[in-house]
Amino acid sequence: MPGYVYDCESYPNYFLIAARPAGGGMVRKWELRDGDVASTDDRKSALEFFKSETHIGFNNRNYDDWVIAGYILGYSAAEINEISREIITGKGVSVLWSHRTLSARYNELSGHHIDLMAISPVFAGLKSYGTRLHAPSIQSLPYDPEEMLSIDQMDDVAEYCVNDLDLTERLYKALLPQIKLREDMGEEYGIQFLHRSDAQMAEAIYRDRFDGQIRKKTEIRSVGYEPPENVGFRATDLNARIDRLWVTRFDVSRSGKVILPADMFAKPVGIGGREYAMGIGGLHSTSKKMHIVADDEYGIVDVDVASYYPALIINGKVSPPSLPGEQFQLLFNDLVNRRLDAKQAGDKTTAQSLKILINGTFGKLADPYSCLYHPQGMLWVTLTGQLYLMMLIEQLTDNGHDVISANTDGLVVRYKRCDKRNLVDICTHWQAHTSLELEYTPYSQLLLSNVNNYVAVTTGLDVRTKGARYSPASLRTLPHADICKTAVDRYLTYGTPPEVTIGSATDMRGFLLARTVKGGALWGSEKLGGVARWYWGLWSTDTIVYASSGNRVPSADRSCPMMKLNVNALQNVDIDRYIDHAYELLADGGIDLRQEELAL
Repeated sequence: MPGYVYDCESYPNYFLIAARPAGGGMVRKWELRDGDVASTDDRKSALEFFKSETHIGFNNRNYDDWVIAGYILGYSAAEINEISREIITGKGVSVLWSHRTLSARYNELSGHHIDLMAISPVFAGLKSYGTRLHAPSIQSLPYDPEEMLSIDQMDDVAEYCVNDLDLTERLYKALLPQIKLREDMGEEYGIQFLHRSDAQMAEAIYRDRFDGQIRKKTEIRSVGYEPPENVGFRATDLNARIDRLWVTRFDVSRSGKVILPADMFAKPVGIGGREYAMGIGGLHSTSKKMHIVADDEYGIVDVDVASYYPALIINGKVSPPSLPGEQFQLLFNDLVNRRLDAKQAGDKTTAQSLKILINGTFGKLADPYSCLYHPQGMLWVTLTGQLYLMMLIEQLTDNGHDVISANTDGLVVRYKRCDKRNLVDICTHWQAHTSLELEYTPYSQLLLSNVNNYVAVTTGLDVRTKGARYSPASLRTLPHADICKTAVDRYLTYGTPPEVTIGSATDMRGFLLARTVKGGALWGSEKLGGVARWYWGLWSTDTIVYASSGNRVPSADRSCPMMKLNVNALQNVDIDRYIDHAYELLADGGIDLRQEELAL
C-alpha cells in the first residue's frame, strides 16, 4: 500500500508536521517557529497532501489530525499548542468537537488515515512498540511540551520527530497483515476500518446492518444468572454452588462492569485435589510450578474448546437487548459458520477476518457505550463456560486422570496411556452433552510456572509459550533477556545446556531488557525517558531508577542502558548473569539444574 508515515510536535513557540513515504524517502515538513504564520500556499499544500494520500500515524485520529487541522486553518504555534494541551490533559477530543470549523476541517482530512494505535494488540505507547520491535533507536521527547524552545532546541525536536517516523514505519510493517484484513473487510462491508480496533470493527458492522432498528439502552444496575439445565455435578458442594448462582443478583458498576460477590468467588473451587478460581475472565487453576514429561506410561494432552465463547453465544441464544434478537442471532451464526468454512478450506485471510468480528462481538457485550452491551449475556457466557469446564474436570479426575491446569477455554491433562480410550470417551460424551467441540494437542513435556506462564513442547517439537516470563519479545511483550528464554526452549526440546545457547549467541537483541517507566527513568544523571532499554553488563555498578521516586527499576541493577542498539557491546555482556537467569526460569517451572549438579 502506498502511503506516508507522519507525526507532529507542538510547543508554545514551535509546531512541526513531518511526513515521509512508507518505505523510505525524503521527509516533508511544515513548520511554525516563534511568531510565524503559515502562508496560504503552505496551508493549501498541507490540506491537499493529507486529503489525497493514505497516511499512517500513531494515535493520529485523537491527536495529530486535530493539530494539523489547526495548522490548515491558520492557527499560530501557540494556538495549536492550546489544542495539544486540551488533548493531553484529557479534556481534548470531546471539547474540540464543539469547535465547528476545526472539527469540519478535521473530518475533511482524516478520512482515509490509518491509526496504528487502534490496530495494535495492546494499549502501549509508540516507544514501547519500538522497543518490542527492536528499533535501532528509542528516543524520548527532549523537552517538556510546555517549554519555550530556542532555535537549536527546535532542531533537536525535529530530529526526534524523524526518529518517531522510523518507529511508526516499523510498527506499520509489523501490522501489515491486520491492515490488509481491514482493507479487504472494508471493501466487503462498505465501512472504513483502518482506524478501528477489532471490537470497534464488530460494533461498526452491527450498527450498519441494524441501522434504524437499534433500541435505546436502559440503565442496568444488577443482573441475574440462570444456569442451563444440562449443568450438574456429582459432588454435592459443586451443585450447591449452582443453587447459589440461581438466587444471586450481580451488581453492575456505573462503568458497566459486572461485580462478582467476594463471598462466593474469592475462595477457589476444589476438584480432585486441585483448586480452580472462577472469575469474569474465566476459569483458572491455581497450580504450582511443575515439570512433567510424557513417557511410555503417561501421556500429556492439551484439550481446548473450539470457539468457546462464540459457541456459547449461539447455544444460549444470547442477544443484546438493543438489537433485534432473531436477526442478530442469524447474523452471528452466519459469521461463525463462514469462519469455519473458510478455516476448513484453508482460506486463512477470511478465517482471520471473521475471527476478529466474532471475538469483537463478545468483547463488546461488556461495553456500556456499545449497541452490543449485554452484561447479563456476558455473565451467562463466562459463568456457563466455567461450569462446563468444571464438569469436564470432575469427570476426568473421577476416572483417575490428572488435570494439570485449566485456563479459560482449555485443560492440560496427564493420563495413563492404557486409559486413553477412557479419556476419549469422557470427552466425547461431554461434547455431546454440551454441544461444544474439543480440539487436542499432544505434548511431550510441560514446564509450568503458573497457569499464565508456561512452556509446552508438542510431540512434533513445536514450542508453545504463554506469559511474559517465557514468551519472547512481540507486539504483546517487551524484551526481557530473550536469549534466556531461547535457552529454556532448547534445553527442553534438545537437551542443550543453557551455557551453550547463551555463550554462543551473537545477536545483541537477545540480551536486551526493557520496561515502561512511569515518570521517566534515570541511570545516574542520564535521562532515559518513559521506556528504558538496557542489558546486564560486566563493568556496570549503576542501577536504573524511577526519576520520580529513586526506586530501582526491576531487573535493572548492574545495568547498561542501550537506547541505541550497539552490536559492539557484546564484549561487555555479563554472560554468567544471563546463564543464571536461564537457570532461574527453569527452576520457576520445577527444573532445578543447580541441585542436579550438586547431586552429581
